[in-house]
Amino acid sequence: MKFKAIVFDWDGTLFDSISSCWQVYLEVFDEFGITRISLEQFREEFIGDYHAYYLFKGIKEKDLWKVDELWRRLFAKKKVFLLPHVFSTLKQLHEKKVKIALVSNGDGARIREELKEHHIHSFFNTIVTSDDVREFKPSPNGLIIALKRLGVKKSEVLYVGDSEDDVRAGKRAGIKTIGVLSGLHSRERLEKAKPDFLLEKTENVLELV
Repeated sequence: MKFKAIVFDWDGTLFDSISSCWQVYLEVFDEFGITRISLEQFREEFIGDYHAYYLFKGIKEKDLWKVDELWRRLFAKKKVFLLPHVFSTLKQLHEKKVKIALVSNGDGARIREELKEHHIHSFFNTIVTSDDVREFKPSPNGLIIALKRLGVKKSEVLYVGDSEDDVRAGKRAGIKTIGVLSGLHSRERLEKAKPDFLLEKTENVLELV
């Protein structure tokens, strides 16, 4: 089957930010007196609904806005790059006339700045972030918005992500899903979510279009 559109997650799927995210979370934990965790533990327990994750770690709901501001300020100091071959993969998809979208739980201003910094913003037909939808993945709402904007059928779309929440969001939206192993969650966690495809790297999506 050939697909007419591919929707990507951002952090951990196209952007090599997992280690930097973990380091920022450790700094946030220090600020709130929360015990530090290893990168392995972070990958095991983190979920896309980062507000729920903060609550799980013991941060109070009234402090979530403060944590969000602190996280953005700390992350802005990190130097983060695209994962290998992301630029060439997006370029080839664009040249094949495949529609490309991005759906992320992340802050819209941050993500748009990062897309421009790495010269890939022009490849995307639409971008959906936390600015556009209130519910975090695994809610399918961000994907549903993207599909409407792209004007494609569900059967023509792939959603590519690096976490269980990405796969579950895609399934709830009624589209085919790809789990990539180069990001947040382990093979075991992704297999548990049962994606339609499991790929070592994001660039392998070229084999499906």
